[in-house]
Amino acid sequence: PYTIGLVVIGGLWAFAAQHLQLLSMMSHLSLSPDLILFIILPTLIFDAAINIDIHLLYKNLVPILLLAFVGILISTVVIGVSLPLFSSIALGGALLFGALISATDPVAVIALFDEIKAPKRLLTLIDGESLFNDATAIVLFTIILEKHIFSYQDIVKNFWPGFLSFIIVLFGGILIGGIVGLLGSLMLKIKKGDMILQFTVTLITAYISFILADRLEVSGVISTLTAGLVFKATSEFTIRRRNRDSLHHFWKFFSFIANSFVFLLLGFTEFIIFKTTQSIQRYIWIILLSIPVIILARICIIYTLIPMYNTFAGKKRKISKSYQAILLWGGLRGAVPVALVFSIPHSYPGRTLILHLTFGFILFTLLFQGTTIKYFMRLLGIKPEKNELEGVQNVVSSKYSFGNEYLTTLVMNSFLDTFSEEGFFVARDEESGNPNAYILKKQDIVFLTSKEGKEIAFSHKKMNTNYLHTMLYETLLEFDKSLQNVSEIVKPEELKILVDTSAESEEDYNQKREINVLKYIPSDQIVTNLSSSGKMDIIKELLDILNKKGLIPNNEEAYQALLDREEIMTTGIGAGIALPHAKISGINNIIAVIGVKKEGLDFQAMDKKPVYIVVLILSPASDPVPHIQFLAAITKLLSNKERRERIIESSSSQIYQIIKDQ
Repeated sequence: PYTIGLVVIGGLWAFAAQHLQLLSMMSHLSLSPDLILFIILPTLIFDAAINIDIHLLYKNLVPILLLAFVGILISTVVIGVSLPLFSSIALGGALLFGALISATDPVAVIALFDEIKAPKRLLTLIDGESLFNDATAIVLFTIILEKHIFSYQDIVKNFWPGFLSFIIVLFGGILIGGIVGLLGSLMLKIKKGDMILQFTVTLITAYISFILADRLEVSGVISTLTAGLVFKATSEFTIRRRNRDSLHHFWKFFSFIANSFVFLLLGFTEFIIFKTTQSIQRYIWIILLSIPVIILARICIIYTLIPMYNTFAGKKRKISKSYQAILLWGGLRGAVPVALVFSIPHSYPGRTLILHLTFGFILFTLLFQGTTIKYFMRLLGIKPEKNELEGVQNVVSSKYSFGNEYLTTLVMNSFLDTFSEEGFFVARDEESGNPNAYILKKQDIVFLTSKEGKEIAFSHKKMNTNYLHTMLYETLLEFDKSLQNVSEIVKPEELKILVDTSAESEEDYNQKREINVLKYIPSDQIVTNLSSSGKMDIIKELLDILNKKGLIPNNEEAYQALLDREEIMTTGIGAGIALPHAKISGINNIIAVIGVKKEGLDFQAMDKKPVYIVVLILSPASDPVPHIQFLAAITKLLSNKERRERIIESSSSQIYQIIKDQ
């Protein structure tokens, strides 16, 4: 990985500065704790927080917190008790070193994981642990240093005050970061499309959250981490999807510069320290003996806490032995230990030895563990992340052609926005090599989509065909009014006749994902004696049924919303079905009514044929998620030709029973 190469280059740079007169002025450069803590660290923490897979973080939060909090305590104790056995360092200094050296920095490993497409869960475990244990290590280090802990008596005396300080510092950081993050998110809502504002606000938030927390003597790392996670959680509502991609790249670049600077100066500083310190020969054996002790501490963490977690975790959430091995070997050290060791006062007993131990172990993890992790993964049989649909049976693909490439780009962006509003996690498919390829995922529903020229392609499970068609149909209905002629461009026969193009079967459909139609349509909202014969009259007649029951707060507003929807594109989808629908304010749940016209009526349907079944649907404007789910359920219900014919010939009570039995 490039970070390890930068350490080597930094060392060579320091060597050149020592021997070349031209570069001699640079020989005094070094990493300072303030530079790392107040300039570099907020950038790295905020970038990791806003770009981490928040769904995977939530699923793996328990093992991550165990490793980051309990694990740091175990590691500190093991190192603190072991070091005095073979060195002159006192218990207090050993505990201080144990706290600072337990902070992992997986930058080099993460860079490698991105390169080889390592499993996302493994990446989340390593990245998540590092995010949280940096904060824990800093807090624990500060408590040991400020409480002047040098003996077992000091530990007993300061245990409860130290524990209280630990809690206050951590939760204080969460509070400050949460407030700053929310304020920043509110500022972004002022102009959702202003990319410069978004860059500026996120940058200010990262540093303000850290500095403010530090001045209030709570955890700056936890504060910045919390602010970043708040931004991540609210970005769907405060930042437009296409701008989220730009923000992602902005922070990746900013983080890349910060990381490069740290590792370059890290190599430079390590060479200067080892070169200029005359006592290095005295400490070399202690450094070599400390390496297996620190690794032993890591072994105690991984092989105590993870098996404990696996005992209570479900089968799918257990962490495999191969993952445990990578968690052990991937615990590299970097910027945080350097910042902490430089912040130790010069008068502190054993500071020189702690300095050598810190840089010695960092160098070992980068040059040995970092360079062998790839081969270690191969040895353990950890393979690159599979395509989301690889190996899945009954996968189908479809393509939709548009008039020109510019229009295709507009439609693609609208599709992605609709999926995002529906609750799908939208991520760029980096593995495909296509910059316009995306993975759309919500629970176990997965769509792979990409844009090539004038075409948009989808791959998905066969059982999700109806769902996809409904999503695409709804997207076109929401499309800008300047594209009202879209029906002439998109080839309606390929996209809009949802019922006849459905590829799923009764047996394949996953009932657990289907919304309960009867929850929103009681028996008295099914009518078979419709008297109207025109399109607008039928809509008004069905709307009056809901209005008489007091279900609609404003009848005129609802009627106008339905008319506006019909002006964009007819909701007569063909096969004798019409689904007039709109989103209105003032309601909390879906409201629907089914009307049957046995003689048929002209609804200006896409297939130019009469409509016999009309389902009028009103959804809450405040919550778009149930809207498409209900449309998909109705489409599924009416996709069976025999069932449609039975509904047309049945009474209201019989129709209710048909729906109940399906």
